Amino acid sequence: MATTFPVPAPGENASTALALANTRIEGPHGAVELLEDVGAMNEWLRRSLSAHIPHATPDDLKRVTELRAGIRAAFLSAASGQAPVAASISELNRAAAADPGAPQLIWVDRSPRVVWAGSDAGGAHGVLASVARDAIAVLASGAVMRQCAAPDCDRLFIPDHGRRIWCSTSCGNRVRGSRHYALNKKVGTRPDG
Repeated sequence: MATTFPVPAPGENASTALALANTRIEGPHGAVELLEDVGAMNEWLRRSLSAHIPHATPDDLKRVTELRAGIRAAFLSAASGQAPVAASISELNRAAAADPGAPQLIWVDRSPRVVWAGSDAGGAHGVLASVARDAIAVLASGAVMRQCAAPDCDRLFIPDHGRRIWCSTSCGNRVRGSRHYALNKKVGTRPDG
């Protein structure tokens, strides 16, 4: 069964690290793991980095999910205005140090994007290093990072305007609908009548 990837949160199209951080999310129906197996991981890599890990193994998937945990911890710290814990910084630096490659510019959907190529092209270390370097660049840029304000969502995003508090219109609509329902229930009227 093919994994269905959600609409990217603001900032995910520009940052593969942010996209990776959002591959495990708490949604309205519980936790959703988008990297449930090696095949789903390679599909995500193809979509996000135009890369894949040939002959990927469960160990490669473990390394990707460990990097995701480090990135997510660092981004959550940034979203709350705190310094990341040393372990997440170490995870990012360790993964980034394995990069034998160089940045390559590609153009996707009328916008620039950087992918990494080098002597380990397609290998797990090179792919993970490019994502780690992207996370470092996002954190060092001072970009505003937020966590979705919907109580049943924990996706991270880089707001495209200062007042944005939800990662998607779906989350915003769900929260507004819940408020409307609660208000009408409290007042004693039905929302549809």
